[in-house]
Formats: sequence, structure tokens, C-alpha cells
Amino acid sequence: MAPTLSDVAATLARLYVTAPDLSPSEDDILSFTERLRYHYDRMPWQTYGTETDPGFTSWQQISEHAIAHRCFPVWRGNPAPWMAPHYTMMQRSIHDWLHVKLQADFTFAGELRVLAAECALFDQPIHRAILFSDFLQGGAYATTHGHFPAQRLVRCSDELIQSAVKLGEAF
Repeated sequence: MAPTLSDVAATLARLYVTAPDLSPSEDDILSFTERLRYHYDRMPWQTYGTETDPGFTSWQQISEHAIAHRCFPVWRGNPAPWMAPHYTMMQRSIHDWLHVKLQADFTFAGELRVLAAECALFDQPIHRAILFSDFLQGGAYATTHGHFPAQRLVRCSDELIQSAVKLGEAF
């Protein structure tokens, strides 16, 4: 019997807790943040940081807000410890914009679709590993536990990342 999406989410959530740390170099982080800036600057809508989670529950809500206000809010709390807080906000902005662009729900399947699109924007394996860690935290751990854990980067194989991307492309 094939595993369900819930089984996959639970397995990946365990990986987030048990996998060894990923330690990107300063050059890796610099090239990742440069790539973030490049894609952020090409988004069709502006974003602004908020102190609390905006509480969007669907891509439609983000879209409606952006159309009405020509921008949308992004939570700036709990910044990634490996890059400056404004880069965390850029990463979240791109992620949320991809939810709208792909019409991807805020479900595990939707997060897989967004991961696949994000990995297409970032061609270096270390960049995909950083995005995959973020996906594991938000897409898998939060799905199975109902809350976000402390942020960390986890080491995993490029084959595992590519398998998740292929699964996301299927949705």
C-alpha cells in the first residue's frame, strides 16, 4: 500500500527533528539572499512586515488583499537565525506570492506545490536545501503538530529534495 500524504508529512516532520544540522557557508547564505532579492524585486505586488501573523487561511485571501491594497502583509516574527530578518520576510513574501500564483491551498499538498516552484527559482543545491528545511518546518512539522518548531536548517540529500519536488509537481 502506497503511503498517504499524511504518512509523508509525518515522516518528514520526524526528519526535521532528527536530521543533523546543515551548516551553509557565509558565501552560500550570501548567494541565497542575493537570489531572494532578485525574485523579490520581480514580484508584481509589494509586501510589508507585520508584528503578528496576518491570519490568511487561503491563497484567495492574500490575492483579494493584494488586489484591494496593491500590497499584502507578511509576518516578520520568528526570523530565520541564519540570515537577516528582512531576508526572512522576502522569503515569506515569495512563498506567499507563489501560493497565489499557483492557487495552492495552505495544505501539505499545497506546500509541496510551492516547494517545487521555489526550487525551480533557486538552482543551487544548497539553496534548495535551505528551502527544503523551511518546507519541512512549515509544510510537514506544522501540518502534523499544529504549530511551528524553532527554526533550524537540516541536512538532507538532494535526492530527497528532488523526490519532494516531483511529488509537488504532481499536484
